[in-house]
Order: sequence, then structure tokens, then C-alpha cells
Amino acid sequence: MKMFTGRFRLTSVLFLGIPLTFLCLFLFTTLRKSTHSVEKIHLVETSYTSEDTRPQQVKVCDKQEPFKNIYSRNPKTGWTLNEDVCRGCPNFRKSKLQTPFGETPIYIYKAAEDIYISKGIQTAGIFDKHKTLEVLKALQKDKSLDLIDIGANIGVFTLSAAKLGRRVIAIDALNTNIQHLCFSVREGGFEKDVTIIHNAVADRSGMIVNLGVQKNNMGGTFIDFESENIKKVKKEFKATIGGSYGNISTIILDEILELDALKSFKNVVVKMDIEGFEDRVLLGATAFFKTLNIRAVFMEWVFHRHAASGVTVIDFMTQAGFIPFTESGGRLSVSSRTSWPLDVLWLPNS
Repeated sequence: MKMFTGRFRLTSVLFLGIPLTFLCLFLFTTLRKSTHSVEKIHLVETSYTSEDTRPQQVKVCDKQEPFKNIYSRNPKTGWTLNEDVCRGCPNFRKSKLQTPFGETPIYIYKAAEDIYISKGIQTAGIFDKHKTLEVLKALQKDKSLDLIDIGANIGVFTLSAAKLGRRVIAIDALNTNIQHLCFSVREGGFEKDVTIIHNAVADRSGMIVNLGVQKNNMGGTFIDFESENIKKVKKEFKATIGGSYGNISTIILDEILELDALKSFKNVVVKMDIEGFEDRVLLGATAFFKTLNIRAVFMEWVFHRHAASGVTVIDFMTQAGFIPFTESGGRLSVSSRTSWPLDVLWLPNS
């Protein structure tokens, strides 16, 4: 009887032990995967409540010294400090920008006025998350890399890169975007790392161009100069356009090489999102591409899919030694440019 009992216990142990072993292995593997996923989600997803993101209407004032890192250029005076654009006490909406490196204050528009960027930040803490993370990944590959943000808007990419600890040249044409960015940079403590340029970028310097309005989308502001294709594409996406945000003087990208702040930039990532004017910018960027070690160019493509400007972009970038990829790194064929995604990543052919 004892022998039978012993065998029964041994059999029970074996019978239960094998499934328990597999169960433990399963749980261990699951927990490992779960832990990894949590870490990944922590870097990619936001984790705060909608109440946390509710923007506060605040009056922000330039009570301290004037902003020192804002420049504008015109043909008569060259580069000058623009201490006036961010003066005063505007009523802005303060929110939080979520980055993989922590949150940082950001001033946004009312969601109804800016239904993509500001609304995205207000509801999710970020806008264009995938692209933002791809730009940050590119910057993380080398600590010597800095960012040149052409079409900075209110600063999603600029502030994220600054939070990473990288220097940024942020360029935008719209004065209200510059004002929002000024106070976000100051409150985030990035004044030493971020240089702001208030000009439109084109293929000719010193032109006075009109800034076109896209209703309910401040991020859709465009240079309304020979802009038939830009307007056509916007209308295809059901955008309502019309009106003006005023005029601004143009620069060519080569001219920013004159700034002292850029002279210490050697290795850079470029983000270019200027609503269909990318081809014009490249035509004024020959010295820019020859002088700087450009390791990646993230460029909006949607306006160039079916336009002659797409050929201009491809020809320039090819001659500069770059190959097109998807943002995630999939090689793109030049022959299929009309089916390229909304945004394209150009990498050096080396």
C-alpha cells in the first residue's frame, strides 16, 4: 500500500510537473514579451489622461530679456536679430508634448483652428508620431547629429530633438508659429540649443511672397507663389483654401550657412515639410548640401507625386548622392514616384 501510494505520488508529481514546467516557461516567455512591449510602448505611446492634456489658456509675456536666437534676413541688411516678433503678451494655449525623453511644454492653437497638429497634441500629446520617432531614431544613431527643421510650425520636431539634447535650426515663415515656438523653447529651457529663423525658404532670395491660408489647419499654411499645383493637391484632399496670413521675405537655404549658429553644425538630419515648396528650396541649396554632412533628409512628397516638381526633387537629390526610401527604410524605385508615400526619406548613397 505504501509502495502504491509512493508510486501514485511520484506519478502525480510527474503528471503535474510536466504541465507546470510548460506553464512556467509559457508565463516566463509571456512576461518577457510583455515587459519588452511595455518598454516599447513607453517610448512610443502616451500614458496620460485626457484631463492631463487639457490645454490651459494662458497669457505669456516676454518679461525676461528679449529672445536672442531669432534671426531674419532681407537683402538690404542681411541677417539681423529679430527681437520684435516674439514681444508682447499673447494669449496662447499651453499643452504638453510627449517625447521618448520626457514631456516638454508646448504652446498650441485652438483645436478648431488647427485640427491636425494642435488637436493631435491636445488629445494625444504628439502629432505625426511615426515620422517624429523616425527622425529621432536617425538623430540617436550618432551623438554628433543635429537637426535642421525646415517648416518647423509650432515645434513638434524641434522641441523633441531639443529634448533629446540636440541643437536645432528651426525655420518657419508664419509669425504666429514663430511666436508659439519662442515661448515653448524658452519654457522648455532650450534657448541655447535652438536657433529660430523667421523667413520663407525658396529658390530666390529677397522675394516678398504671400502666405496662403488653409482653413482650420495652421500647419497647412503655404507659400502662395506660382502655387497652382499646391492648391490643386490641397483641393484633392478636400482642403478649403483662401485668404492670406500676410507677406514674408524669402531666403535661399545656402544663406543660412552665413549664420554663426550653423558654423558649428557639421553632421545633420534635415526635416523638410513646406507644403509643396520643397523643389524650390533644393534649387537654392547647392552649397548647403556640399558644406554639411547630411545623413538623412525627411521630406514631404505628396505634392510632388504627379507634378514636374517631383522630377526636380529626384534629379537634385540623385546628383547630391541620395537614394529614396520609405520612412521605415524600404527602398523606393524612382520609376514609381507617382505611388511613393506621403513622406520620403533620402539617405546618402554610401
